[in-house]
Formats: sequence, C-alpha cells, structure tokens
Amino acid sequence: MSETTAITVEKEIAKCSKCGKCRSVCPVFIETRSEGMVARGRISLAEALLSGEMRDTAKMRRYLWGCLKCLRCVDACPSGVRFDKIISEARRRVGSRVGMPWFARTAMRLMLPRRWLFDIAVKSAALWEKILPLHREGRIRHLPMLFGDHRSMPELAKKSVLKSFADYYGDENAKRKVALFVGCLGNYAYPEVVTAEIAVLNATGAGVYVPKGQVCCGAAASSLGDEKLLARLERLNEEAFAGLGIEAIIVGCASGGATLKGEYPAITGRENPLGAPVEDFSEYVAKHSEKIKGRFGGQVSWHDPCHLKFVQKVTAPPRELLGKVADYREIEGADYCCGMGGVFSAFFPDISAQIGTRKTDAIRAGGAEVMATGCSGCILQLRDRLAAAGADVKVMHVAEVLAEALEEDSGKDKPGGEESIA
Repeated sequence: MSETTAITVEKEIAKCSKCGKCRSVCPVFIETRSEGMVARGRISLAEALLSGEMRDTAKMRRYLWGCLKCLRCVDACPSGVRFDKIISEARRRVGSRVGMPWFARTAMRLMLPRRWLFDIAVKSAALWEKILPLHREGRIRHLPMLFGDHRSMPELAKKSVLKSFADYYGDENAKRKVALFVGCLGNYAYPEVVTAEIAVLNATGAGVYVPKGQVCCGAAASSLGDEKLLARLERLNEEAFAGLGIEAIIVGCASGGATLKGEYPAITGRENPLGAPVEDFSEYVAKHSEKIKGRFGGQVSWHDPCHLKFVQKVTAPPRELLGKVADYREIEGADYCCGMGGVFSAFFPDISAQIGTRKTDAIRAGGAEVMATGCSGCILQLRDRLAAAGADVKVMHVAEVLAEALEEDSGKDKPGGEESIA
C-alpha cells in the first residue's frame, strides 16, 4: 500500500461515526443481521487488519468478501465515508498476503488474460450443458468463474460474440463512432444483448467497433483483491481499444462499466486509460435518441443495477428511453439489489438467493410484466429467482426492448445474423 493510499484510507476510516445508518440499507445485513456483514463492522475489521492489530483469518476473509460492493452504504452515509476505498484496500491486503481461494485464483489468473483458454473452458461448459438434464436447477452458475451452486444457468452460445461478430457495424463514414465492450456474459451467454446494443447504437447514427482483443474487465479480480491481475487485464483492454478514433467506449453491463470507469483510472492514474471516455449504454443512447422510434408491445418496468445507480449515478437515461418506446411503469423497490454481486453469488449462494427472492417478491407485488435492466449479471439473477418463484415475468436488457421497438418500426435485420450468434 502506498503512503498516499494509506493516508486516504485512514482518513475515510476516521470519518465513520459508527452511527449504523448503513445497517438500514445493506442488503447483506438485512438478510444476515451480522455486524461483520455491514459497512460499520467491516470498517472496524479493516482498521484492525490494516494496522496489524488483527491477523487475516478465514473468518476475516469471509466478512471482507461478503460485501456486494453495491455501495448503497456510501450513498446513504451521512458522514460521506467512502467505504468502497476501505473495502478495496482491505481486500487488496488480504489478496496479496494470503491469496484468494485456489480455484478462483487458478480460474482467473489462467483464463481471464487468455481469451483462447477462456473459449476452451466455455466450450467445455457448453458441452456439459448438453449432457446434464434439462431442468431449471443447473450445475454451472455463471461466467467467468464457472462455479456450481445449483441454480439455473443461461444457455451458452455456440460461438462467442468476439468470434462470430464483425469488427465494425455501421456507415464507414459515420460522424460518430464508438467501441463496444461486450463483457464476459455478453460474449458467451447473451449474444442477443450485444446484437441489440449494436442495432440501437447504429440507429442513433453511430458506427460501432467490436474490438476482438478485448478481455474480461477484471471486476472479479478486483473483488478478490488481485490487483496485479486487474492491472494486467486493464493493459490488455487498453491495447484492444487503442487507435480506433472513437468518441466513447460503450458498456452494456453495469459492473463492467463501473470497473472501466472507476477501477481503471484508479490503478493507472489516467482519466481515460482506454483512450476514450467510458459511458453506459443507456447513458450514451439517451443523448442521441432522436431516431429511436417504434413501439414495444408490452408493459415495462425497470430494475436499477447497483453498479449503475450507486456507482455510476445513472438513473434517468434508461427510464427516459423505456418511456419513449413502451408503456413504462415504475415499481416500488426498483433500486433494491438483486443479490448477484459477481463473485459474491458464487461464494455466498444462499445469501445471494435470499436477497434475490426479496427483490423478486417486490417485482411480483408491483405487477411487472417485463423487467428491463442494464446489467448481464442482474439479468441472470433475476431470471433465476423469478423462475424459482414460478413468476411469469420476462427479463430483458434495455437494449433488447429498444431494438424490438425499432424492428417493429422498420423491420430491419439484426447485425451478425442468426447463424453467426446461435
């Protein structure tokens, strides 16, 4: 830990008045009622850990990794404590001194920087999908970790987006050009979301690059305190997006956007390390929505991904876009966490499911027909929990809603073609 980082973290720890406001908003605490599973308790543990008063143990790591990093506590804190800085430094310290679980370390350090190896792992997972019984209770939980926790799984694409999609979509002479960061779930499990994102971006008049060299954003590495792996992934993505002459890098997954917007500048010391500003899909499209027309045939509600609302502070754009093309209905608890949290759901599947069930109960109570969101992880979690509850609610990415409205208006084909993404 650098001297500057140490001073910053110490100042943030000192700000905490131990008022307990975080207890009222923390999804994990609401389910566990454990003081070690809320910001106030974790700040005390982090202080003892960073000062050397307490050694890092398995129990300590459970408390530190048991945080969703949804940052609802930061949003609600009356003292303005940047808990994200505290938890990140504590996890980095634990990750460097003790290391993460061997299966997570092996999977991430081997596969995430090597796209070819990641592709092989996903193809193997897709094969298991064909062999395993076709019922909701799957064995493979989610990418990129490929852990099992006995919940439903998305069908993996036969060919990934980065292998089957073209390098560029749109008018070669487009005045505005952007690049799309597809993310792991987008690349392997939800190519239809990437298809929709490209179609909508094209409809706004933007040309879209899909750089083949892009790799995982590193959110999982960051969550487990592996700073070196995060830095390596940043460098690989920096190379992939270099020299494109774009005005923005568009991210359709809230967790990926939060990582590229926040973690990358923090580790590089540069404002736009990938060579262009990073914007959430809805954030960018809302600024260029004049040509977004058509009508989506159904009632739509919105789920705020934590990393979109509480980290990126993006709330109005997706609602504006949905209201433009659909019968939009706000539901109570729209910003309540779904419980996914990336690797959190792998290490704490029971708590994740409990949080998700609380969320889906709110969705059902609100009478939602279609739930739109802006995060691939939220899509996976919401579909799983709604299916478990037997609820007939469709979950879609906001880009899919917009693309469907555009198709109704123009009847245009999707980019990539059905064969290339099936």
